[in-house]
Amino acid sequence: MDFFGAILGNVPYLGHLVACCLSFYGMYYTLSRINLSTRKLLFALLFLSLPTFSIWTNIFGKECVIVFALGLVFGYLIELKENKNLRPKCIQLVGFYLVLVFKPHYLIAILELISIIWIWRNIQSKILKFIFMVLMVIFNLSILYLTKDIVDELSWVIISHFSLDGASTRDASFIWTDKYDFFRHAFQGMYIAFIGPTFSEALSKPIQMFVFFESMVILNVFLYLFSKQLIFDLSRSKINLFFMAVILNTFFWMLFVHYPFGVLNPGSAVRYRSGFVHFLFFLLLYFTQIRKMYLIKPIG
Repeated sequence: MDFFGAILGNVPYLGHLVACCLSFYGMYYTLSRINLSTRKLLFALLFLSLPTFSIWTNIFGKECVIVFALGLVFGYLIELKENKNLRPKCIQLVGFYLVLVFKPHYLIAILELISIIWIWRNIQSKILKFIFMVLMVIFNLSILYLTKDIVDELSWVIISHFSLDGASTRDASFIWTDKYDFFRHAFQGMYIAFIGPTFSEALSKPIQMFVFFESMVILNVFLYLFSKQLIFDLSRSKINLFFMAVILNTFFWMLFVHYPFGVLNPGSAVRYRSGFVHFLFFLLLYFTQIRKMYLIKPIG
């Protein structure tokens, strides 16, 4: 980023132009593969025009690169789901490589998402699919348990990278005071790291009220898309196990790995969120269109 930034910086606004092109193409690559109605496309474009997302992805930095990369990766996921492409294309491999270089922790969610899609495509038995999901949950919990000491230690290391001299930096003691607090307060931390400024911070800093409002818009859009699909399935006395597995597992891992980098500073939270919020939006937008796949009757 330093090397290319130094070159692009010699020409006014060239860096911004490159960032805009990277972000635009990453989003276009995905949207061109999702069969959306005109109304849904306009809805998607409005969502992708939200202020903080637009600002951070139009600056030549890691965010525009990861938006580009995740757009390519999601394009591959669509092709994998629709049996169009089992092996990633060269440009999609570039996307995977950039994610590995810039945000390797995002690969946890991506690789598990690929596993879920592959299992659902190649195994016909609903019982085996259910067993697979149970085993995946056990596997994830086991990994978190086995690495709890390493993860807890790293969480304290992250604190040293946030200076309290920063106007918005929070004292880590508001959420982490004792050993394993990283895990005890994970869900609270994931929420705070996703929305950025809390309501009390927004009240004391008017500029952050706009960011808080935008975060609430994003959160409510996600809840609306998720609940709409869930209500549709339950109205038919069915549960879309595939949808639940895809959404809940991917959202958990993306927000969990984002949590330590965003919980200590609302500015960092919003900036880093800009790199992956479109991926989560595409996930809901695309998979809520799959209404007839792998429905099972609720137990009881």
